[in-house]
Amino acid sequence: MKLELINAFSATPLFGMYLPTDDEIARYGTMRDDYARRCKEEPFINRCALALCIGARTFGISIPELQAARDQLKPRLTEDRQKLMAFSRIVSVGMAKRPNSWKGIAKAFNRKHPTVINATQKYGAQIAAALEMSR
Repeated sequence: MKLELINAFSATPLFGMYLPTDDEIARYGTMRDDYARRCKEEPFINRCALALCIGARTFGISIPELQAARDQLKPRLTEDRQKLMAFSRIVSVGMAKRPNSWKGIAKAFNRKHPTVINATQKYGAQIAAALEMSR
């Protein structure tokens, strides 16, 4: 399966398709490992907020910036927020009996749940592939 994922990334990218860089693949792997470790250490922690905190630290963005109102946004910040929302959903799918809920992730990021669904549709498959490649 890993070979299929690598071949999928070596294809010519389509317009608008997100392809994670090697740096991002390593970053997502580090985030996944940190998330798993913290979930094990603190089983009753809010996992949506945990993914937000880990992502903010790893991406070098403050939590208030990630939760900022729409009029205060910069395009790069919007993209990073969407990636972190998708990460929050994707990383929890394989680690928990129930994945992080759309509404829980939305609340952590101060957004509405359709925004989280959209971000996961946009970046989810590529983040899942990056997490698989970083193993």
